[in-house]
Amino acid sequence: MNHLHAFNKVHPEVCARRICPLRIYPDRDAAELSIALISREEAFSIIRVNHDMSEETYKRRNRADSGTFTCKDEAEGFCETMQGLSDYLIEEDPKLDKPDQLTLRYFRRVYQIPDNTSHVITRFLDRTQLTTSPSDPADAPGLVHCIQLVSNNESGSWAENRAENERTVKNLLLDRANRACNRDIFAVGKIVGGRWTIESELGGVDGTFNQGILFVRENLQEDIRIMKVLPSEAMYPGFQAREMDILSRLHHRNIITLYDAHLPSPVTERHASPYLITEYCDKGTLADLIKTWNERGTLIPESFVWQVFEALVTAVQYLHRGPYPYNEAAYNWDPITHRDIISSNIFLKSSPQVNEFDYPISIKLADFGCAITDSEMEAHNYTLRDLPLVADQYRPPEGAQATEATDMYQVGLVMSLMYCMTDSPLSNTDETGNLTQDYLAGYKGYSSELRMFIEMCLDVDDEQRPQANFFLLRIQSARRFLSNAGKFGAQVDLFARG
Repeated sequence: MNHLHAFNKVHPEVCARRICPLRIYPDRDAAELSIALISREEAFSIIRVNHDMSEETYKRRNRADSGTFTCKDEAEGFCETMQGLSDYLIEEDPKLDKPDQLTLRYFRRVYQIPDNTSHVITRFLDRTQLTTSPSDPADAPGLVHCIQLVSNNESGSWAENRAENERTVKNLLLDRANRACNRDIFAVGKIVGGRWTIESELGGVDGTFNQGILFVRENLQEDIRIMKVLPSEAMYPGFQAREMDILSRLHHRNIITLYDAHLPSPVTERHASPYLITEYCDKGTLADLIKTWNERGTLIPESFVWQVFEALVTAVQYLHRGPYPYNEAAYNWDPITHRDIISSNIFLKSSPQVNEFDYPISIKLADFGCAITDSEMEAHNYTLRDLPLVADQYRPPEGAQATEATDMYQVGLVMSLMYCMTDSPLSNTDETGNLTQDYLAGYKGYSSELRMFIEMCLDVDDEQRPQANFFLLRIQSARRFLSNAGKFGAQVDLFARG
């Protein structure tokens, strides 16, 4: 809805007096807003109603009744007030192609936003009526017009990265359509799929291939499950079906369990979101645990670090070798490369000990949005460019190829977080693979065996990295040796507060 119309609904008595809408003029200062034909008393009444500014505060501004309000050098609160007021008074006519049209550039000037970000562009699009064009993609009507408004006629840095920027804008349009389609479906209290009642939403979770994480409960049971809402088919064609297919094949103690999944029609429901239902892990993620211990300034107990190491290598072994890793001829297994083994994709769950060295915690590898099978790679002759992108800091030197070496490198990076007491991997590749440095917390606090094994995973030459099959046996042997030698202390409460 045009914001002048929105303002009219809230303040009909003011709009009835033929107020001219706010305009943005390119020759004015970035913080200057002009409001025509609004008296000081009328402007104050709008501000007071919507922004709780007292009359005394307003009068202290000592504003002349000129109809022009300048935010420059003013208190932050007044700037916010004027910005809020502009929500109602900016006239938006996307059909105009004039300098004072509300392009993204002038939108940022009104809101005093220095840079373009996805959030800013989304905010801008929410205030814009796009017109369609015959050249628009079927899934993204209004794309051509949107690019025109966002690119500011391809000025400045936009033209330098035109193709990438246009993809970004298209994805934002598709994301908006996706969220509009799902707005009422995944609300708290709703029953999804006739089976899952949404209890609450898990905040602060970001990811390229998820649109939200929800806590759900099956109607006939009390157990909490996790619902992962995926992006639509229009946004990432084929990715959702791939993740569902891969997860449905996996049954392993160190991999998250899939209970249910729904894939809307890729033809008639292109903007609808698929979802996955997986087990709930009550101890959070490994990333949460690492952050907690880093804030304490204390190394995570080495016995648990080895437990995580063994669990991740076991998961990688299963993904690439199947349920019979030492007798592959007995099972026709299609190898799977995860490609996104990062600390926030590793979940922790209370469970009985598997062996005497373990804490009563299960380590679960999750989020297969970037995973792919060898058969799909071969069938489509995919290259690295065709695969989902992974986080830069977790990308091996050769790129995140669909290989076991990629997964082993990422396992090494995850282990290095605990060794180096850091929340994200070291940026320097040479430093990442060389942990024999006395300034690193783990150099003095952990065994040389642990350091050596992590460094083996981080070899810059992918052909020199260990294969999970026999590397797992070495890890298990090292754990037994260190435990028998008394190198591990008594178990502690890993999740104790304070």
